[in-house]
Amino acid sequence: MTMTTQKRPRQIFLIEAIQTFRVRYLIETEEAGWAEDTHTMGECEEWQQKFLGEEIITTRAITREEAEQMHALAVSSDGSPWLPLDQFIMRPK
Repeated sequence: MTMTTQKRPRQIFLIEAIQTFRVRYLIETEEAGWAEDTHTMGECEEWQQKFLGEEIITTRAITREEAEQMHALAVSSDGSPWLPLDQFIMRPK
């Protein structure tokens, strides 16, 4: 008796993850609170950065149509909507 293995159809999975970085700033001022205010207001430059890891928060199957809609609504930092969607779909062998 031979077993026939059927391949499952491929799906598109949306994985959302959070990346964590430790970022350091050097700020010279009279009080710690003022240094924090300087950072909060975005008035300082990053000094050092270290990648601490990435955590998957959700994974779900989506249709190509859903992916296309998300891609079309993306702002430039969220997937470059002027580039073809297929360029961003990873297809492991």
